[in-house]
Amino acid sequence: MKDQFKRLSFRFDASFLRNLTVAIGAVFMWRGIWVLADAYLFPGNPLVSSIICIVAGIFFLYLPDFDERHPHF
Repeated sequence: MKDQFKRLSFRFDASFLRNLTVAIGAVFMWRGIWVLADAYLFPGNPLVSSIICIVAGIFFLYLPDFDERHPHF
């Protein structure tokens, strides 16, 4: 059992730290956008604000799929 764990190693290399930094930055950016959306996008009606944000988020997630040159697997 111990031999299985010897093969598992975790290295803090440059690409891992760069990816971790980008991920943390993306989380902080989206947190800021979310706070601004709550404050300015229908501030008196959180349900409508949430629904609009969900629809906009789904649209932006599917935006790259509108490119027909992209091969579908």
